Amino acid sequence: MNKSLGSQGTKVGVLILAACSMLSAVGCGQASGADGKPDTGDTGRVLAKVERADGASVTFLEAEPGIVFVRERGSIDGDAFLPEGESRPKSVVDLYERLAGEAAPVALVDAVELSKSMKQSAARTVTEPDETVAPAAPATDGVGTASQALSNDLSNADFLGRYCPPSYPDTTDYFRWVNVSGRGSLTRSDQLALVSAVMGLQGTVHFVAKYRPWYTWKNLADAQVNPGWYERVDMEDTWTDFDARATVDESDGDLYNMCTHF
Repeated sequence: MNKSLGSQGTKVGVLILAACSMLSAVGCGQASGADGKPDTGDTGRVLAKVERADGASVTFLEAEPGIVFVRERGSIDGDAFLPEGESRPKSVVDLYERLAGEAAPVALVDAVELSKSMKQSAARTVTEPDETVAPAAPATDGVGTASQALSNDLSNADFLGRYCPPSYPDTTDYFRWVNVSGRGSLTRSDQLALVSAVMGLQGTVHFVAKYRPWYTWKNLADAQVNPGWYERVDMEDTWTDFDARATVDESDGDLYNMCTHF
């Protein structure tokens, strides 16, 4: 599909963004998961948000002072936020302005400037051991048959094309799990980036992305993801290193795609 964001979607986004900007000092409330249910746990202060009438959204959040990340969610059958072939801007301010068609709100600009000015004062003394828990390939029963059908479906191809390329440049720590079932989890220590995308294929799965800069794990996303919907977290170029974890669980007998790099 890979259609670009239309003018109607832009207008919807600007209205919501204006409201979010006015509330940025206290946040815009807790974001909902990819099935419309509220997230659980802390996911940061909302700085700005682009939202379309079809429920797709890109939210810009501050996990803590100086650490900014982006969450994207929606139906894979909907329009892509950027036209096919257009590179995603590395700067979150540039990304907002490209999607919204207007200047970024002060809260987002200030958070990014704070991040640039901060430096890690000391090496972390507590880190989490690296761990990979690979999900299972579906069996050749009814679930496997559904998986094979979905692997040729246009919406599945769209997700893989947008968020799960065969390889990522500039990183060797990349995991591409396609049409899998059961729990999958990745933990890496001393990272400066975490980018993870999950799409539900059959049944509802539970996606959690979190980070730990010092002693306490903090949620970036904690959402239920329904078939045909996706959830993506993008936290890059932080001023401090952190332990990172991305997990899909509550997924026995269900099917999903998950692509993650650090």
